Amino acid sequence: MNKRVLLFFILLFLSCGRGQDYQKKLYFTMGTVLEVTLPSSKLQYADSVYAIFNKLDSLFHPTKKNSDVFRINENAGRWTKVAKETADCVKKSLILSEETKGAFDITVGKMVNLWHFEEEGKYTKPPQDTIEKYKLFVDYRRVKAEGDSVFIGKGQEITLSGIAKGYALDLVRGYLLKKGITSGIVNAGGDMLILGKKNKKAWMIGIQKPWDKGVFMVLDVEDKCVATSGNYVRYLKENDTTYTHIFNPKTGIPLEYKKLSVTVISDSGYIADGLATALSVMGKDEGLKLANRLKLGLVGIYDEDTVINYIAKKYIERDR
Repeated sequence: MNKRVLLFFILLFLSCGRGQDYQKKLYFTMGTVLEVTLPSSKLQYADSVYAIFNKLDSLFHPTKKNSDVFRINENAGRWTKVAKETADCVKKSLILSEETKGAFDITVGKMVNLWHFEEEGKYTKPPQDTIEKYKLFVDYRRVKAEGDSVFIGKGQEITLSGIAKGYALDLVRGYLLKKGITSGIVNAGGDMLILGKKNKKAWMIGIQKPWDKGVFMVLDVEDKCVATSGNYVRYLKENDTTYTHIFNPKTGIPLEYKKLSVTVISDSGYIADGLATALSVMGKDEGLKLANRLKLGLVGIYDEDTVINYIAKKYIERDR
């Protein structure tokens, strides 16, 4: 998927000590590594977590011909019947678009293809006149989702990569809780579901320094979702400019940052995932305002400016 934040974006600290044993299993899905850490007695459910991600990947993948997203894009200008998960994810995407006034917009699909950000190692800056032409198709207000059907405007293409992993985490949480699992970590390349505590203590989550080794900050988190977006895994360098893989829907151009790392803490996976992208686009001041209004934790590094809102401060090594 387009927004691929790899494991080393957020480092998971599994400290040793007495108490319940945990084990982890690794998979590859949605273009990234999926790490499932559960109590040893519940590890058999890890394969089902992977199956949930895999199902959504098959529905949301933009280039697989049988996927829902591929068919939606092929049928632009007409209604397309899709799986309930796809329609629901599109509806949630539109909620984020409204909340962010278009800073999050799934109709950047053509822009993603134009810059070749779906193809590792082939990232290319297109001519400005081509960018202006494709920019005309970016407008979430032309997208509709009703029941099990989705409509996009003629010529538009959508991508759910900016929300897919977070949406999957919400489904996974519901599944695990039904199985009586109330403690564990699911890490989908930096988008994380944190269930309960680890042996009566909050889970320790480290945020990596962008473009540097080491940990910028350690958070103590329980029963939350945490997502990070940044520009130090997928990017295009041209002359003295570093283009991230995160598009500004209003300009049609990826964000330009020397350093970028935006971490969002939320009750919801899809909100954390989508808004980690959107708050990157919105910038420090507007991003902070929105995070505070929605009562989300925000840890942001925008070049030399750092913002840690009052909610995120509650999670800074609070148990130690």
